[in-house]
Amino acid sequence: MATPDYTCVNDAATWDALVAGTAGNDAGGDGDFDPWTLIQTRAEFQALMEGPTPQRVIRVAQVNMTLQLLRGGDSLADPYLVPITQSVPRLVHHLHHKQKDRL
Repeated sequence: MATPDYTCVNDAATWDALVAGTAGNDAGGDGDFDPWTLIQTRAEFQALMEGPTPQRVIRVAQVNMTLQLLRGGDSLADPYLVPITQSVPRLVHHLHHKQKDRL
């Protein structure tokens, strides 16, 4: 297992608090503690599209450095020939294909 890198969330203590659901503060100025809701998977991201959503959400993708850029395969291949990372949301993937069909 690789050594964890907490750069994107500041440090190990912040990460542990996010995982435990105890990271947050009084974001609304009303004296109430407002925790961050951590989501990590594509399914958790998709679930936010329906039903109630938490007041504060932080998305930390389960990737090393980028969402799609540094995946394996031929770096000079045409777009979409190298399979995309399935564990992260594809925010522009569907739009690209719809536009491509119009051309």
